[in-house]
Order: sequence, then C-alpha cells, then structure tokens
Amino acid sequence: MKFYFLIACLFLSSCAGTTSVHGDMPFDEKIALIKTEQSKAFVEQTLGSPSFNTIFGQRAYVYLQTKCVKKAFFRPEVVERKGLYIAFDAKEKVEEVHKFSLKEGNVIALDTDKTPALKKPIGKWDFFLKHFGKYRARPM
Repeated sequence: MKFYFLIACLFLSSCAGTTSVHGDMPFDEKIALIKTEQSKAFVEQTLGSPSFNTIFGQRAYVYLQTKCVKKAFFRPEVVERKGLYIAFDAKEKVEEVHKFSLKEGNVIALDTDKTPALKKPIGKWDFFLKHFGKYRARPM
C-alpha cells in the first residue's frame, strides 16, 4: 500500500509546474534615482546594461523581465511581465521614464499567410526534358 501511495505522490508532484524568470528588472529603489536631465552613463551605471536598445532612430533603453510557468507538457504561460522604458534626447539626457506591466501589453496576432512563389511549379515531363542528358552513368 505504501508503494502505491509513493507512486501517486510522485505522479502528482510531476504536474506541479516549473517557474522560470527571463530578463532582469532593476529594483524600485534604483529606478527612483533616475530623474529627467540625467546622463545616459549615469543610467547605465545605476541600473546596469539594458535588456535591449530601441532601433529606428529612437534613443531609449528597455529593461524587461518575464516570469513563466510551465505545467507538465503544456506550453509555458506568462504570469508576470515588468518593464522599464527610458527615453533619451539628442544630448543623451533622460527625457522620459515609464514603467509598464503585462496588463498594459498588447497581444499581436501573427500573420500565418504565405507569400506565393513567382515561379510556376515544374511538371514531371518538364523536369525530365530539362535534365535529359545532364547525368551520366558512372563507369564500373
């Protein structure tokens, strides 16, 4: 009887799920030190390197942390997301500091359409006639 109880406990504990944290979010005390008109070097020294920099001409740092839970063999579920956006002006001084969370995020539906190929598919006879005479048998 104890053996079956042990097997049942092991089976149920395997469904508990695992939690993983991706990214690094600075503590609120450090974020409070960042004010407008401070330098980019001060921000990097205080908060560390950002998760990523923005592109396309925007001068900004983004710090992002995501917490996911995966249960058994199911897809991981995002349970918490924290972010910090710090924008800089042309003189590399802090212009804007904005915190955001999972509630403020937008879900973007990915487009699953495929781009059609411009070439028409080649038929069996076209393939045979196109490649006729290109291949030679190897001498034995």
